[in-house]
Amino acid sequence: MIITKHIEQAELGQPFFRLLMSDLHLGSINSDHDAIIADLQRAKEIGARVLINGDVFDAIGPKDRRYDLVSLHPSVARSKDLTKAIVEMAKEILAPYAGIIDVIGIGNHEEAWIAYCNTDPVRRLIEELNADGGKIVHGSFWGYINTLFAVSGHRKRARHKLLYLHGTGGDSPVTKGTIDFNRKGRSWQYDTLTFGHKHNIVCSVEQIGDVSERGKYSERRQLNLQTGSYYRNYRQLSDAECLDYSYAARSGHPPKPVGGLFLTVRPVLDANGELSIKQDFASDIVAPWKKPARKAS
Repeated sequence: MIITKHIEQAELGQPFFRLLMSDLHLGSINSDHDAIIADLQRAKEIGARVLINGDVFDAIGPKDRRYDLVSLHPSVARSKDLTKAIVEMAKEILAPYAGIIDVIGIGNHEEAWIAYCNTDPVRRLIEELNADGGKIVHGSFWGYINTLFAVSGHRKRARHKLLYLHGTGGDSPVTKGTIDFNRKGRSWQYDTLTFGHKHNIVCSVEQIGDVSERGKYSERRQLNLQTGSYYRNYRQLSDAECLDYSYAARSGHPPKPVGGLFLTVRPVLDANGELSIKQDFASDIVAPWKKPARKAS
């Protein structure tokens, strides 16, 4: 269990954004690089911090039953040192955003790679990104990001507890992973839970009753957020590519939603005048649109 502390200087009502990503599956031809960059660029534009919650790499090697040479991205397919090649690919994509990434964790795909190859590609990626100025923490498979908000005029800090894990089990085609929300909620304390792995986007909101330090009844919102992936199960193939379908297509999995989620957290005063956290989520942060200025002819 990795616990990462993050301190934010804030005003009452000031929003703090965090992009929750998982399942990039870099190294696969089915990894949607454009979608990854689009989410990261949006995060950079709005000043969001980033969590990448495992399966950064597809990490399907020759000893894996799902291995197929044509499933590798063309830029790494002919590399003898495949670990080095996929780490370099990931660095090229993530380096422009290293300054906003707080945590990168591992998933089941990296676990298999570590078992086969005795090397952790996420560790190697983090070392590469941090060598160029990043301050990224290796998040392991589980962890908390403990964010403290130092609010002007208040001695006490507001705290937000984000519990993350990569996820386990099958893709849950019927329940979509909502049973995991209930199981984790019985055993763990958190404001927001996030996991990926199942390649679904599913969100659940609970309302938790409590008693404050001043002995006042209060309620807080608890979020359970399952993030989608950037692995596309299906892509249009030419006649020459008719056998180049993905391992997900081979198993008959349906198309899956692509992308992460933006968590919005704000320090506010509750009905009792006590400092608390208000939180919500969205697949994008929508801001007022301004018509682009017309270029002079």
